[in-house]
This record gives sequence, structure tokens and C-alpha cells, in this order.
Amino acid sequence: MPIRIENMGASGTSDAVVGETPAEAPNGVIVLFTLPDAYVAGTLKVYRDQLTLQPAVDFEETSPDDGTFTVTSAPETGEAIWCDYSKQ
Repeated sequence: MPIRIENMGASGTSDAVVGETPAEAPNGVIVLFTLPDAYVAGTLKVYRDQLTLQPAVDFEETSPDDGTFTVTSAPETGEAIWCDYSKQ
């Protein structure tokens, strides 16, 4: 279950979300994932199993307004994907 922390952004306007799971389940094919919230560009952190993915190397922020991101290689069935971000 994700943790939502109200008003943690520097401006006091964004909510921090920790440990959010995307809607799509890894299946070895899917590379585009969708979060339940729009996120502030540049705040997305993506984790795959026990690894922290690197922006512009392992994933891209596809559309922060739509809450989507794309990973460079599809996670296999059973791998865990979760994210931290500031909610718009």
C-alpha cells in the first residue's frame, strides 16, 4: 500500500507518494506503466525488485500529466515495480 504524505513539496503544493504500484502487472512484454496520479516532472523514482532505475537510462517520464513512464526493458512476470513521486 502506498504512503501519501500531504504537502511535502518545497512549495507546499505537492503530495509525496511513496511505494506506489503501477496499474499494469509486469509480464515480460509491457514497457509503458501508468500510475494512479499525475506526477510532477523530474520527481519520479522507479524501482524494479531491489534496484533503483536510473532516469534517461532505465526509464523515461513518458507523460507526467497522464502519470505514465516507460522502462527500457520489460520486467518479467513476478518482478516488482514501484514508484515514489510528487503528486501534481
